[in-house]
Order: sequence, then C-alpha cells, then structure tokens
Amino acid sequence: MFPGSSSLCCTFVYFHVFVDICCIAGERIFAKYLYLFARQQACLKKQQAALMLSAFWISFTVGRFAGFMVTSFVPMKIMIFIEGTGNLASALVLYFFSENIWVLWVCICVSGVFIGPCYPSGLAWANRYMVVTATGVTMLSIGAGVNDLTFLPAVGSTIDAMGISAMTIFVLGFGVACCALPILMSIVACYRGDRFERNEDENDEN
Repeated sequence: MFPGSSSLCCTFVYFHVFVDICCIAGERIFAKYLYLFARQQACLKKQQAALMLSAFWISFTVGRFAGFMVTSFVPMKIMIFIEGTGNLASALVLYFFSENIWVLWVCICVSGVFIGPCYPSGLAWANRYMVVTATGVTMLSIGAGVNDLTFLPAVGSTIDAMGISAMTIFVLGFGVACCALPILMSIVACYRGDRFERNEDENDEN
C-alpha cells in the first residue's frame, strides 16, 4: 500500500493543479482577463463584456450549488472525472471557436458550472482517503498559496507577450490537467484504499 504521505502529496498536487488552476486560478483568469478578452478578442461592447463576466460568476455559483446536490447521488471519485471532462470539453471548444460569439457565451457559462465545484470536491476526496488533520489542511493551504507565486504571474507575463488570445491556451492547459490528474489520484486511491472501508475491516477483525 502507498503510505499516507503519498495521498497527502497527491492531494497537494491536486490542490495546486486541479483546484488552483481550475478553481482559484481559473476564477482569477476569468475575473481578471475575461472582460478584456471579450472587449479585444470578441469585440464586444462594454456592457456586453460586463454581462458576460456576470454570466460566468452566476454559472460558477450554480455549478457549486449543483455539485453539492449531485454528490448525494454520485460518488466523489466519479465527480472529479465529470468535472475534469466538462472543463476539458469547454476548454477545447473555447480554444478553437472563441471567435464565435454564441460559442463564447456558452463556453464561458459551461466553464463556470464545472469550475465551481472543484474546490469542495478536492476537500471531499482528501477526506475520503486520509484523515485531514491540521497538517493536512496546512498542506492543502500551501498548495493554494503556491499558485499565487507561480501560475498567475506566468499567465500575466504570457498575455503581455502574446496578447489576450493567450488566455485560451491556459484555459486549455488546465482542461487537460483536469482530466489527467484525477487518473493519478485514482491510482493512488486504489493502492491506498478508502479509509472508511479500512476502518470497517479493522472493526470486523477485532
């Protein structure tokens, strides 16, 4: 079996890549650059660009609430794959068809829906496979903090150099990461085992 540190390290990577890029960095990318993207790339008017930004946050809120409801019926290990697939699908369409206004509107809303539940899903996954102690929470918080020092400056520098169209490249990048990382997490989880199932086995042995 993998030691508990493997789950902790995997969760750290999850929070830095999946949650930070999709949820925290994803939020900030859209929050900071969506308006500019809508104005310069899509050539929308100021009011339309502001409305698109509002549509993203409304979709984000809906997605977070919907994720809370869906987890009552869908296991968390499946939820993270659904979220990853949704993010990748919307990122691919946005990357190739961002010049189409209607496609842009749909992709922005879809991205918001699938980005919304990423953070609580990460917490739920971590709690399922290991006891989230104070040290574990600290590790997760560090994963979120590292993002501010690495990913966001890279996004800003790239957009300054290549223009606002580079935003779609980063959106596609986190879409790929959203699908790839849950596979690694599932492999670790298979070796590690569900901590609730382990407790039941120990109780049966006793």
